[in-house]
Amino acid sequence: DCTSPTPPAPSCMAPDAASDWAQAEAEWSSVQEGVISETHIVRAIQLGQVESGIQRPITYTQAFNHFFVEVEWKGKEIKKPQSHIGTLAKLAAPSLDRKLHEERQFIYFLQKQPMDHSVVEHCRIFTTLFKFLTGEEAAIPVTGDHIQKIGFQANDPKTDLRTAGMFSLLQALYFISEHPAIAKDYYRTSISATHEFPWILCSINFSCMVLDLLKDKRLHRMANQKGSMIEVVHKAYVVIFAKFVEMWTKPPSRSIGEWDATRRELKGHANEQIGKLVKEMEMKA
Repeated sequence: DCTSPTPPAPSCMAPDAASDWAQAEAEWSSVQEGVISETHIVRAIQLGQVESGIQRPITYTQAFNHFFVEVEWKGKEIKKPQSHIGTLAKLAAPSLDRKLHEERQFIYFLQKQPMDHSVVEHCRIFTTLFKFLTGEEAAIPVTGDHIQKIGFQANDPKTDLRTAGMFSLLQALYFISEHPAIAKDYYRTSISATHEFPWILCSINFSCMVLDLLKDKRLHRMANQKGSMIEVVHKAYVVIFAKFVEMWTKPPSRSIGEWDATRRELKGHANEQIGKLVKEMEMKA
């Protein structure tokens, strides 16, 4: 059970072994406190301190590799969404480097992948996200009204994930993995009395905005420069989330009744300034 107390190091351990055990204890404590990383989870798994199955934490890298390597998607016909920008804007937008076409197709594939409760990795992404945000330690089912704690509207996450599929859930996992303190802070803000908002529903909306940016070729230049579309879509998602929280909490703070207007304003910022916003975030890092 991943919530069980860490057993003490046996007294007969050699000094080096005891030191390793103490380090592992500290690492797993960090995971339970919400500081998630590849090393923490791998060490915890080695010590047998996490559950198997859907309750077992999954890292972003593990989840990405599941979809990119283990799932058969290459060579499949994946229809590219239709762009709604004008002809002149299309002509002005740079072409995407051919070496990045596969990454773009992979993103569209993820968007079309519904959450499937029979796929362990899908459920592990959900439980990792839920436990990280809420601090829940007990085993949790994937469906039920408890999932509304992180902002789901329905009692089954796959209902709300229909618009952006597993792409949106993978982006949320990326967020808590790469920016755990910020993601946790935004969750605390989302459940506060003064700035309440549905964390995961907003997150899904931000993933949809990223997909629109991709569809409209607004990410091509940045992806060509960085040599990665995967990196760019995730950074775009993070800065859109950050911009939203800034807008939402800036006095006078907004209420859920102002969501539609806020979303339109946010989308305008993303369309016009996504490159600038990402660059500013990178400079602060």
